[in-house]
Amino acid sequence: MDVYFADKDFFNAECSQQLVSKLIGYVILCISLVVKIPQILKIYRAKSGKGINVSTQAIEAIGFSSLFSYSYVSGYPFSVFGDTISNFTQTMVVVFLCLHYGGKSGQATGAFLFAIGGAAFLCSGVVPLYVLKNFNRMGFLMKFVGGSSQIYTNYKNQSTGQISIWSISMAFCIVTSKVMTALVLTKDYQLVIGASMGSCIMGTVLCQILYYSSKKPQVKKE
Repeated sequence: MDVYFADKDFFNAECSQQLVSKLIGYVILCISLVVKIPQILKIYRAKSGKGINVSTQAIEAIGFSSLFSYSYVSGYPFSVFGDTISNFTQTMVVVFLCLHYGGKSGQATGAFLFAIGGAAFLCSGVVPLYVLKNFNRMGFLMKFVGGSSQIYTNYKNQSTGQISIWSISMAFCIVTSKVMTALVLTKDYQLVIGASMGSCIMGTVLCQILYYSSKKPQVKKE
């Protein structure tokens, strides 16, 4: 505000970069509020989580919790990590529905409540920052393992099942944009590496959806 309105320096490069990054961060936050709604609706309508690797979703939720707890305790702007809270909640809804429609309603409820309680504990300030930082680093490995597992499941089935192309597309755009916002607003290369890894995984899954949906089913000869 001082640079733009007091000093009249409207072409200040650093402030412009900060402003654009902030705006992108809040756009990402708004999109994240609905990023997995298409996926949730698709599972609900089909009454099935076929093709969705529940372990991958659970690992993804842990990765989100490690990211927003570390960012929150570090005091980073809400625009940097706010989307991960929304993604975490929606991912746990996906896990809940997959387990529920798989005949495991008790496990579904227990997993959801445990995840919410664990996330609240991580953000409480009781856990030291250095522990959260190392936990976030572990999140990189979990994201890689979880993403690779989903990619392999898609390859093995030669199909992406109930995975929503809209949810994956939005997730890919969000995590790719976060590479820049994390770099500009925090200069924390740990967050940048995590966002870059997520971008590669989401991009691969998106390519699989486009590839398998374009393949025509083979007609069996009698």
